[in-house]
Amino acid sequence: NQSVAYDHGFDRKIGKHPRMNENTSKHLSDPAFRGLVKMGDAFFPEMEVEGKHFPAFSKIGAAEGVDRILDFMPTADRKDLILLLTLLSIFPVSLLSIFLRFLEFSPKIPTWLGGSLFRMIRLGLKGLLVTLYYSGSATKTFSGQNPHQILGFSMSVWLGDKKSR
Repeated sequence: NQSVAYDHGFDRKIGKHPRMNENTSKHLSDPAFRGLVKMGDAFFPEMEVEGKHFPAFSKIGAAEGVDRILDFMPTADRKDLILLLTLLSIFPVSLLSIFLRFLEFSPKIPTWLGGSLFRMIRLGLKGLLVTLYYSGSATKTFSGQNPHQILGFSMSVWLGDKKSR
């Protein structure tokens, strides 16, 4: 089980994660990028699962690949995401973890109480964070194993049945 309530990687003296200052996105403002990294750390903290050590979202630099997704996102959706990430950037990871847990209950919230909005936020954030974390690309400064390597996941395309022309 993955804990989403784990406050990982913050320097208590300065209150900032060391990777949060490295905004590499052409679409995200610094606060929005910071919000993405914080949400990533709330969803993917450093953890041990069945004897395997998984690095935190920020440690592998997963947020640095966000433009590969944002480049193909409709402009209106991208603007809404940037606004949401900017708003979320002001909260500490511990509160973002509670927010993520709340979003998990969104399917049970009636539409008239904003349930559909929370379901959309849940779907969008989860999709973005999971895609970035498991994309297989880690920042050049990360020297450990990425999640693909830890899981022993490898993908290839078999072309043995294709006849040459």
